[in-house]
Amino acid sequence: IKVKEPFLELPKGVLTTQSQFDGITLTVLRCKDNAKSTIGWIYLQEQYYCFSLEDTFRKIKVDGETRIPSGEYTLNFNKEVTPKTKDYRNRYPEWFTYHLHIKKVPGFTGVYIHSGGNHKDTSGCILVSTSVVIKEESAFFDNSRNTFKNLYILLKNYLESNTPVRIIIKDEDWIKNLNDRS
Repeated sequence: IKVKEPFLELPKGVLTTQSQFDGITLTVLRCKDNAKSTIGWIYLQEQYYCFSLEDTFRKIKVDGETRIPSGEYTLNFNKEVTPKTKDYRNRYPEWFTYHLHIKKVPGFTGVYIHSGGNHKDTSGCILVSTSVVIKEESAFFDNSRNTFKNLYILLKNYLESNTPVRIIIKDEDWIKNLNDRS
């Protein structure tokens, strides 16, 4: 996998077709898919924040091994207390309450943003990290827990103050589409 350095600011024109939104926007720009995982960049309010790692694209969904479709989704807490919720609360009692849930993803349930090391940790979710290690066509995150903690606390503050949060996910063709407009 070869992934160039991210743009520090979201490239002009990437969000031109999106509706007006009075809240916080996370944007995922997928960059490279190697048939195992997808690496991307996450922007918070159009400023680069971290890398993303997801499962690969598949025309036919394979549970736990397929990334979610591109699109615009609401991000909020999943206030259902599951065994996974209890596990995270035990591991991170000082800051974790509920999972960051990407809502209403067609054909998917329980899609979260969380920490993890590689595509085997995603199960269709989005992993976050400020550092990615690429070896032999495989991508690994080595500081995902710290990145997740920082992003979680930031988003938790917005969500607890009733500020709407959305996530916009763009497939790898975003750069081609952007170039076609210029």
